[in-house]
Amino acid sequence: MYQFKKIPFFKLVIPLVIGIVLGTEITNLTTNYGLIVALFTSVVILFFIQFQKAEQYKLYYLILADLLLIALGFFSVSFQKYNLKPNHYSSEVSVDSSYTVIAKLSDVITEKNKTYKCPIVIEKIKINNEYKLVNENSFCYIKKTAITLPEIGKYFIFKAKPSLIAKPLNPNEFDYHKYLERRNIYIQFFVDSGCLRKIEIESGFNLIDYSLRVKQGIIDLFKAELKPEHAAICVALITGYDDEINRTTIKEFANTGTLHVLSVSGLHTGLLYLLINFIFSIIDKNNRFKIIRLIISIVLLWAFALLTGFSAPVLRAVIMFNVVSIGRLFLRYTTQNQLNILCFSGFILLLANPFLFYDVGFQLSYWAMFGLIYLQPKLQNVYLPDNYFGKTIFQNIYSSLAATISTLPVSLYFFHQFPIWFLFCNILIIPLTFLILMLCILFLIKFKFVGLLLGLLLDFLLWFIHLFNSNSTIDVIDFRLPDLIFLSVILVLVNEVLNFRRYSMVVLCAFVLICWQLVNLFEVHYSKSKCLFAVYHLPNYSTSMVKNTTKVIYNQVDSLNFDFHVKPHLITFNNSKILTQPYNYIATKDQAFLILSNNDKLPIANYKSINKLVLQNNYKLTEHHFQLFTKLNEVILDGSIKYGNAMRIEKLCRKFDVNLYSTKTHGAFIAEF
Repeated sequence: MYQFKKIPFFKLVIPLVIGIVLGTEITNLTTNYGLIVALFTSVVILFFIQFQKAEQYKLYYLILADLLLIALGFFSVSFQKYNLKPNHYSSEVSVDSSYTVIAKLSDVITEKNKTYKCPIVIEKIKINNEYKLVNENSFCYIKKTAITLPEIGKYFIFKAKPSLIAKPLNPNEFDYHKYLERRNIYIQFFVDSGCLRKIEIESGFNLIDYSLRVKQGIIDLFKAELKPEHAAICVALITGYDDEINRTTIKEFANTGTLHVLSVSGLHTGLLYLLINFIFSIIDKNNRFKIIRLIISIVLLWAFALLTGFSAPVLRAVIMFNVVSIGRLFLRYTTQNQLNILCFSGFILLLANPFLFYDVGFQLSYWAMFGLIYLQPKLQNVYLPDNYFGKTIFQNIYSSLAATISTLPVSLYFFHQFPIWFLFCNILIIPLTFLILMLCILFLIKFKFVGLLLGLLLDFLLWFIHLFNSNSTIDVIDFRLPDLIFLSVILVLVNEVLNFRRYSMVVLCAFVLICWQLVNLFEVHYSKSKCLFAVYHLPNYSTSMVKNTTKVIYNQVDSLNFDFHVKPHLITFNNSKILTQPYNYIATKDQAFLILSNNDKLPIANYKSINKLVLQNNYKLTEHHFQLFTKLNEVILDGSIKYGNAMRIEKLCRKFDVNLYSTKTHGAFIAEF
């Protein structure tokens, strides 16, 4: 860790991140600027004391400096949480009332099955007959029967009931509620087509709106000129809008470890940055025009950000590469300087928006850049051919390997899979994608003759990905927070061993590895020994699961719902054997469950022993069932039960004094044995 001691911003980022995590986890926050001022004043005083060579105060100075940064991170979260501010509109609206809203369309409209999803900025909302100024992000979903839709940057008015963002209803399911909350989106609206109309409000030139109109124009151009599948990929590469790419295609890219190429991100910005530097290295071999090179690089990178509609990942990458470019101009090109510049850009972005820390793309971008700056040169020192062709191939291999190693803990923690063919596929796919990206830019500036070559390359790309899709991943990896910490520590220690070849580091690495395995053995034993029955909540669908010490049995599985709603829970079972087969009866020492899913007939069972009924496939329960199941004490409704049927069953349960459990309101039903 010695080399990191010479990276000042590395030391500053760590306490800032600690403060952000504390601020996020502690819900009742108040912004105490007095504490920050007091800490800042103390740090300044101690800094000057230390400057006078008073070494005995150095420790106090460092402790207070860290406390100041922790406080900055903590209170920056409080400042960013709009819903904690007094008189926030979300505390004044009710989901039972309709409100008149004046809003502006703030991004490209996404077409869903029954609605159009519109990202909006709520300018004003009418509460108690008065318009309240809001200026915050939200979503409105407009029914497809709408004759006209809002235009980007234009205002419209609608009347609708606000809807709260639903919290996850299944174990370990992706928390969309928390995801939007960290973007200060707390409510959304579902709008009937007749309750919306455009309005004219005078506003000056807005660069963001202009960039988004450029983005919409790019989407329309590719849709008009190319095949739908080709257009969707080109649009994703240029603008980051990937909603129209086929789900199967996205899954194939994910399985081969190349999904990052489909979403415009730091990778594409980095490739463009390298291309700009490569062109200038040919034109200006003696580096006489450094300032001009810097200005042109910055302008071109921001122009690319404009093409993407100032997409958040590209914006982060552009800021990062701008800082890197300026740093390279005034500082020596050393690994320590580059890492310091990287940490500085991260520090500034986290101060501006602390919730970026929880953005997976943000974390992957920075860890990948760390790998390219720190690990790739070390790998290239092992072996690098002298000829240009061999050197290029090995540099691509080393860059993919370095980025994969540095992002491995984060990737396993968030995605729970490891693509086997990632190295081979990325060697070809990254240069090919960059070539396609360049052709897309040429196509945009009216060089339509490249369209044929673009189509051929896209066909080859899809064929290649499909070829390596089968058996390409190690899936359902149970990788938790302790695993993330242990693997990160081991990677650091292995690096120390290779750098300094100390026996003590080898012993420490082995000790950490043993501790990791002991923790894993405990987790595996706990997961394997747990027996349970689960009824998941899937909208308009039914799935239940039984787990014993050796296997997991699902009664029915829908692939579209499984990955999102059920698979996250399955991962925690630590590679139990998975079976899919129908069943309708589960019994333990003190409980007996019967699953009713067919309205035409009852399953054969000892009805007098049944104390819990699980209703699936919108099963119609009647008074006869309550008379038949004499020991019944609970009825469980899954996501397939329609609203009217659920209301009728609720009345019956009240009449016969039987407890009712609905997965729609309480989440998945879990019974441990």
